[in-house]
Amino acid sequence: MFTRAASFSWTMLFFPANRPGTGRNFVYRVLSFIAKPENTGYGCVVPDAHGAESHLPTVSLSVKIGELVEEYVEAMEKVKLKQGLKTAMQISMEGNGYLQGNRFWRLYKEDRPCCDIVIRTAAGLVHLVAQLLEPFMPSFSREVFRQLNLAPLFSLSEVSQARRPWEILPPGHMIGTLQPLFKELVYYIALAL
Repeated sequence: MFTRAASFSWTMLFFPANRPGTGRNFVYRVLSFIAKPENTGYGCVVPDAHGAESHLPTVSLSVKIGELVEEYVEAMEKVKLKQGLKTAMQISMEGNGYLQGNRFWRLYKEDRPCCDIVIRTAAGLVHLVAQLLEPFMPSFSREVFRQLNLAPLFSLSEVSQARRPWEILPPGHMIGTLQPLFKELVYYIALAL
């Protein structure tokens, strides 16, 4: 019999997914910026991230993400699925905060090497989020991997890279064709699900 920690409801997903400032668009924001043509984006190519290990906001993020991944693994091993889902969503929100805090759109124009670090790190987090959300939303994860132009990978042994997210995707990797992953959930539709 399932416990409360193992139960899932669409309304549980509705509130964090539709709150302003959450990571609900994190994946699409990162991939669409990479997909923009050169001189406005990266022409579908994941940039290199020279100096990421000394970029303070990136190092700070990687410590936080490493801790969250440890929490996720612990929750999933104890079959605390609700906590696992919350933690995976928190990683997406941390990624979104990292993008906002670094003002990547400005960095692209003013400090391209720094923007490269931010975008490659964020792209690694996209990969990580797709892995972590697979038990809850397998079709979402498969679609993210398709858009990343990678074979689906759902091994928790790979999450050890979480402490160095800028190394998850190789520089020069070409992403695939993009499309929005979610339509905004309307509360009454979430209730009906």
